[in-house]
Amino acid sequence: MNTTISNPVYQDLTNLTHSILNLFPLDRPGADGLSPTLRLVLVNREQLCLPNKAVRRLFVLMGTAWVSFDGQDFYLTKDDVLDIPVTKNGAIISAIGKDSLFFELT
Repeated sequence: MNTTISNPVYQDLTNLTHSILNLFPLDRPGADGLSPTLRLVLVNREQLCLPNKAVRRLFVLMGTAWVSFDGQDFYLTKDDVLDIPVTKNGAIISAIGKDSLFFELT
């Protein structure tokens, strides 16, 4: 069954996603030679909770990130890479500052 979505908000989000992908093409391999598996955006004060074992590496494309896991806090900006180890409670990624945070998880 093929369903077409005609919601204008959905169309706006789809167009925005395509614009972002054009700004940051996926042809740049990660540090381990793999293509990024997930590209996300958070706005100021939004948080993303990652379960333990969810990702291994975070790469900041644009903006500023605050990352916490195992009682450690990391401040990351554009082009910073952080390897996230397997932890008991996972990790939290927060967008800080006035700009949105664009990042990849591999």
